[in-house]
Amino acid sequence: MMFRIQGLMRLGLAALAIQTATAQGEDTVLAVPPDKLAELWVPSHAVTATYPIGAKRRWQEGCATVGFVIEPDGTTSSLRVLASWPGSEFESPSLEAARKHRYEPAPGNPGREAVYTTHTFTFQVNRNVVKEAELKQELALACLSRASLAGGSG
Repeated sequence: MMFRIQGLMRLGLAALAIQTATAQGEDTVLAVPPDKLAELWVPSHAVTATYPIGAKRRWQEGCATVGFVIEPDGTTSSLRVLASWPGSEFESPSLEAARKHRYEPAPGNPGREAVYTTHTFTFQVNRNVVKEAELKQELALACLSRASLAGGSG
């Protein structure tokens, strides 16, 4: 799939998005950063990733960023882990959750145009509510930094 890149370059994920999609076929898909996704698609069924039991027992926190295509019927396809931190333990539950996500077209997408986007799943041990939002943001930034620096998951 060829991509019209709009905004993913600043996330450091555009090259990975193009690599993933090019191997899949000849369709054209619009690449949309997560903060602009609501202009075209809104979640109708978002799934929370299951915390790996071993990681939870060790109080291990982390994240995984998954790239995927939202198809015209609102399902996801062409899923790929773009980054994970601190290791690969959070990749499988993140892929599983992203595979189950469902979307409805926003008013700005009457033609139900397929798009490529990313979603970062964060895994954190329950903490005080004030610190929770800060940690979630730090974990998401760690995943994005990892994708930019390492060029993929690891």
